[in-house]
Amino acid sequence: MQFKLAPVAKSDVLEITDYYAAISTQLAERFVTELETGLHSLCSQPELGSRRYAHFLPDQSLRVWQLERFPFLIFYRVEDAWVNVLRVLHERRDLAAGLIAS
Repeated sequence: MQFKLAPVAKSDVLEITDYYAAISTQLAERFVTELETGLHSLCSQPELGSRRYAHFLPDQSLRVWQLERFPFLIFYRVEDAWVNVLRVLHERRDLAAGLIAS
């Protein structure tokens, strides 16, 4: 299984990386490494993610995975051979608004 980022998820990742890079290049690199590790784990075992927010999508296919060291959630759905990443959002953000807007 492989992953792909929706355009808005790519924007999320760039915004987060830019934020951390302004603080420290090493911090931004650690974020990217943890994000990639999480995405590869989800590709290996896509059922790892929780369905806690599944009600945000009509087909209840939404899953979420919490990064370990950073306060961000990966929202994704599994379709065929893909882990489709819909958003990468801060855990304290208005998640409903962030998901509905995408």
